[in-house]
Amino acid sequence: MREAARVLRSGGLIFAAIITRYAPVRYAAKHEPALILKEREGLEQILGSGVSLARPGVGFTNAYFAHPSDLTPLMEQNGFEMLDLIACEGVVSMIDDQLNGLAGDLWQAWVELNYRLGKDPAVHGAAEHLLYVGRKKG
Repeated sequence: MREAARVLRSGGLIFAAIITRYAPVRYAAKHEPALILKEREGLEQILGSGVSLARPGVGFTNAYFAHPSDLTPLMEQNGFEMLDLIACEGVVSMIDDQLNGLAGDLWQAWVELNYRLGKDPAVHGAAEHLLYVGRKKG
């Protein structure tokens, strides 16, 4: 965030995608339920600190999985003001198979509802990704 603040001019916009703290739990539940036992130590580390260190054969890079409450202070201390925070997948994430077959007004109604609810802070911790939209102060 420091580097983004350094290169962005005053009043410039930042769009930052964040992987949330509970994204690995949601992934495991959907795609690989045995991970809760096979990778228990790594999962507990992510849940406690957000830190995930790459290990050979696991297939993911070093990462920090943010808690939604981390974002505003992090961005503010680096000189940004928040304009919006949106849960990218929204409330229908990973349960959207039936919705993806819709069209027309019915599809649009679900898109609009999902987008509106994605702005609700109560949803942010359950999303896999958040989109932070901010402006550099100054």
